[in-house]
Amino acid sequence: MEALFKRFYRPLYFYALTFLREEEQAKDITGGVFQTVWEMLREGGLNPDDRQTRHRCLDKLRHDKAIDRYTRLQMGTTPLSTEEEVIDFEQRIQQVKEAIERLPEPERSILKCTYFKKMTYQETAELFHTSVNMIHKRMNKVFKMMRKMLKEGYT
Repeated sequence: MEALFKRFYRPLYFYALTFLREEEQAKDITGGVFQTVWEMLREGGLNPDDRQTRHRCLDKLRHDKAIDRYTRLQMGTTPLSTEEEVIDFEQRIQQVKEAIERLPEPERSILKCTYFKKMTYQETAELFHTSVNMIHKRMNKVFKMMRKMLKEGYT
């Protein structure tokens, strides 16, 4: 596993950096990719590639775009053109807020630190007196739980 990390970490980190342009975010994404790879290797095998890195970077950029849209909506400078779009967007934001509040601790607090306080996984790990890998695991758990809750809310 160490050889795998040494071989792929640096190129995947720089690949992530081309999307995100922030070193700490690129480190977090690349670390998350390796966390997933290690878990999948234990279950049967997988080789790390730039698809996982690209998907995680694009997810992060989509998240940042959604936060930006929400901020502009709150400030009255929204790109949403109709009242119906604004109402739909506000309803989705409310569903996300409710899903976040239904998360168990410490997952809810970890999510708030990493996404709302914009702390890196390293900073969050230090705050919770745990490892960066544990933060990655908990964030993966959070994302699965959030997807499930939001899917149930949309059906």
